[in-house]
Amino acid sequence: MLSATTCYRTVRSTRSIQYIIWQEKVNPKGALFVLKERLTQVHPSFTIKITKVFLIS
Repeated sequence: MLSATTCYRTVRSTRSIQYIIWQEKVNPKGALFVLKERLTQVHPSFTIKITKVFLIS
């Protein structure tokens, strides 16, 4: 799972995330929810726009 720190660095540089490689076998919508929650906690003002989630086993 992506750590909050890793996510923060990614978002800070691009202001948006369009593609996420999710390393755990989870529901993509669940993954999006968790990721958005984590990023919002790190920095609430960031706009998070995720269009695709890739699941890798």
